[in-house]
Amino acid sequence: MVGKQSCRAGHSDIALSGDGGGNGTFVSRVPHGAGKYKANGGIDLKSLRPAPPKSINLDIKNFFRPRSDIRHLLFILSFVLILVPSLASAAQVSLSWQRSTGSNIAGYKMNYGNYRGRYQYTVNVGNSTSCTISGLTEGNTYYFAATAYNTNQEESDYSNEVSYRIPSTNNSIFADVPPGHRAEVAIYAIYDAEITTGCSQNPMRYCPEDEVTRAQMAIFLGRAEYGGRFTPPSATGIFADVPARYAAADWIEQLYDDGITTGCGQNPLRYCPADPVTRTQMAIFLLRRKHGSTYTPPPATGIFADVPVTHQAADWIEQIYREGITTGCHRNPLRYCPASTVTRAQMARFLMRTFGL
Repeated sequence: MVGKQSCRAGHSDIALSGDGGGNGTFVSRVPHGAGKYKANGGIDLKSLRPAPPKSINLDIKNFFRPRSDIRHLLFILSFVLILVPSLASAAQVSLSWQRSTGSNIAGYKMNYGNYRGRYQYTVNVGNSTSCTISGLTEGNTYYFAATAYNTNQEESDYSNEVSYRIPSTNNSIFADVPPGHRAEVAIYAIYDAEITTGCSQNPMRYCPEDEVTRAQMAIFLGRAEYGGRFTPPSATGIFADVPARYAAADWIEQLYDDGITTGCGQNPLRYCPADPVTRTQMAIFLLRRKHGSTYTPPPATGIFADVPVTHQAADWIEQIYREGITTGCHRNPLRYCPASTVTRAQMARFLMRTFGL
């Protein structure tokens, strides 16, 4: 089912009803390369598993490109999800934005659909600066972008795109992640963001205590960047130890093409897909994916007792601490445990913090 073909005046603060039962993620995306979108920051609906009714007001800001004589509309989207657990498609999304200061602005249109950059539905909002789209289905991802039009019926280009996946109300998706699990919130956050589908089916499991392999890391990071429905190009056999038919070959080569990894060895070029990810490697992976392949962190100052400033990844490790992605592995003294491997439960937390899920 798609959202109802109507928009009505709404408020940017709407109470969440029912027990929630899901994690949501707002991701602002801007065009990045041919057919791809690069995350431009995220603002998130925190865990509602379970949670009392409450109100959350979230804003995502960006300028869109002007067309004709419409100038620099500052577009603010504010999403609040309402769930009624007894109905399968009872979610509604409220959007609001600042009125344009451009000349001759006559109104706005809200465009949305189930595919990034392709909008099947358009609602003429008129001169209102807010609307509510209801009847959205749990488990579906929707993409929204606005346009403005002037008195000459000239229409602007699309605003920045905002996507939202309607979370599930099922609190027991993974059989091995019971309510109260220490990483429950993070695991369901990356599940609702379509970064993971678990480690097995029938029953669905997440395998929270298993180590994360470098192959799995490539998939996690690829989905975090491009979305769960993204399909990377077919592998061509870049790495000597990753044949084109390898299960994660497409994702591994995408990670290489994006400049996030240079592999684990040269002559021949290797990726070591089955090796577990260490906390040192994780720091580099996460920051490159978050900030881009050319990002360089500031010099280390010696925050961690077990990571001297001469450590090969000290700059990266201290930066994920400064950004709140890690709190270290031990206190008094503060340590990072750079050589330790990362479990899937730990990785869920790191991904949630890195991408604001």
